Amino acid sequence: MVLYFNAERREVRFSISTESKEPFTLIHLLSAAHSRPDEGHRHGVLMEPCGYRQFRVGGFDYLLKRTNA
Repeated sequence: MVLYFNAERREVRFSISTESKEPFTLIHLLSAAHSRPDEGHRHGVLMEPCGYRQFRVGGFDYLLKRTNA
């Protein structure tokens, strides 16, 4: 989740630390406004005044990659 408490609209830039070295897409949970990382693996999210966004790290493609163990 990204929270922003200010009276002005801004772009918030951040990176995600995970065990994997590959960049992850952030999946917006309430709309199709997903965030793909730039070449430096940083995300930029445009935030409205006193706004918030809820994201999930990565999509549901891991369900397709499962193996029978």
